[in-house]
Amino acid sequence: MKIKYSFKQILVFLWIIISVLYILFDLYQGVVVSMYNKGYLDSQAATIAKLIQNAQNEQCEPVSVSNDQDTVNLINVQCLQTNLAENVSDNTGNAE
Repeated sequence: MKIKYSFKQILVFLWIIISVLYILFDLYQGVVVSMYNKGYLDSQAATIAKLIQNAQNEQCEPVSVSNDQDTVNLINVQCLQTNLAENVSDNTGNAE
């Protein structure tokens, strides 16, 4: 008993196999992209948390932040407000 397949049946079978493989590859790519996005967002959140932690230092010192070309120094505004209030009270105390 020999089974003969027509050319059309073979084409449909190949089309189904290729379609299934393409769908599986597309799903795999979606998983990979979502993993990269999660890693990117997690590292971004960790960087921001570390920056905030460093800016809240007890000494009220500036925190240097840089990328490839630019560098800036950040300081907590509360430190500036505290220092300004101390300077104002010192100046009014000296004026008397």
